[in-house]
Amino acid sequence: MAKKTKEELKKTIDESIEDVDKKLAMLEDIEDSVDQKDVIEKSKFDELESKFNDLTSKYQDLQTKYHDRFFSGEPVAPDTSKIEDTEGLQEVNYIDIKEI
Repeated sequence: MAKKTKEELKKTIDESIEDVDKKLAMLEDIEDSVDQKDVIEKSKFDELESKFNDLTSKYQDLQTKYHDRFFSGEPVAPDTSKIEDTEGLQEVNYIDIKEI
């Protein structure tokens, strides 16, 4: 059984069903169902394409970062933007037992 287009389905229903009310109801169902499916698939595709492009960009950034790290010849400073803020921490002095 071959996959039919929306127009082929509508033509088959038009030729095979005699009752006008049933024919119109089925044609309306096909029209709504196929159009809705196309919209859902398009939005899902756009969402996945966006995620793919984002991940591709991050991957390329990582490739560049590590290539530069190993082949630049000079040390690369660690990224300090992700280090937690140390504000509010207190310095504590400990006495080593060996000193007593």
